[in-house]
Amino acid sequence: MMTDVTSSNKQGITPEADIVIQSYLTMRLWNELMNNQFLESEYFNNLKFSNDSVKFYVSGLGMGNQGARMMMLYLMTVIPYELVSKNMPNDVKALNIELGRLLAEHSRSNYSYDCDCIQYFRRIRNAISHGEVSFTSNGMNLKDSDKNGNESKILIPNDLFPKVLRKFSDFFDKYIENLT
Repeated sequence: MMTDVTSSNKQGITPEADIVIQSYLTMRLWNELMNNQFLESEYFNNLKFSNDSVKFYVSGLGMGNQGARMMMLYLMTVIPYELVSKNMPNDVKALNIELGRLLAEHSRSNYSYDCDCIQYFRRIRNAISHGEVSFTSNGMNLKDSDKNGNESKILIPNDLFPKVLRKFSDFFDKYIENLT
């Protein structure tokens, strides 16, 4: 179902900002449902799906699985990257520094513009958007490479994934606050 653009425009929100906000809110809603054990709730058990197999798979796979991690990072990086990074360059730099504090020992890059600090927002976005993601028992492996032989590899360990997501959430909280 598409967002009613006229309602966002009535609130003075640009279509570009609406895309970013809806992506962020979708991720936050998913996260809140997980945190509140939605799949174990009586409401979920009584919920009627138009396709019973969807309910079956959601029940069996859960909400915090590998696909959900990819979806959350997709919503937080791929969709909004171009729209946000140009308008908030200092905040993007700060986000990259924060992510570096969490992930530096699990990351490497030979991109020349990553020499001071890996551009985690961009690298994660590129890996997700190009499907260069794999999972091991240690966590989520992301790879970004180009035709010139540049490459970055980032491991987001399972125990750090919620912290990485929190850093992106804080970034988008700030973005939304700046809209008002």
